[in-house]
Amino acid sequence: MNDDLQQARKQLEAILGGPINARTVPGAIDVAGREFLYVGCDADLSAEDLGGQFDKVLEASPIIPRDGGSALTENCTLLLPSGECFFGFSYKGDIEGWRNKAIQGAHALGRMTARVAGKTLAIEDGRQVDLTDCVTRFF
Repeated sequence: MNDDLQQARKQLEAILGGPINARTVPGAIDVAGREFLYVGCDADLSAEDLGGQFDKVLEASPIIPRDGGSALTENCTLLLPSGECFFGFSYKGDIEGWRNKAIQGAHALGRMTARVAGKTLAIEDGRQVDLTDCVTRFF
């Protein structure tokens, strides 16, 4: 890349607040009408296993959402310095219903939940982990 182009890229990255093409942790940016949740998982979770874990969480609780909507995996895991891992998914429509279904499903499987709050991962047991201390994997 020539020097002028490199300089322009650096200026644009400074304006945008980060590297171009860098993916953002799901939930770090508010999306109108969509909520993000993270559920505990095995640290060696593969891309193939991610969909299965997502399905297990949603199948482990009764049907709660009443006003429609949908849930989807965000194809992302966060590995904490403690070795714990969480996978992300989101839902829209009946936000409260999907949230309750996901939390009940996670608890039925013995898993904790967490949310991105600003630049931290807020775990339901009260711990806060800085996102920069986590290893983020996208599938």
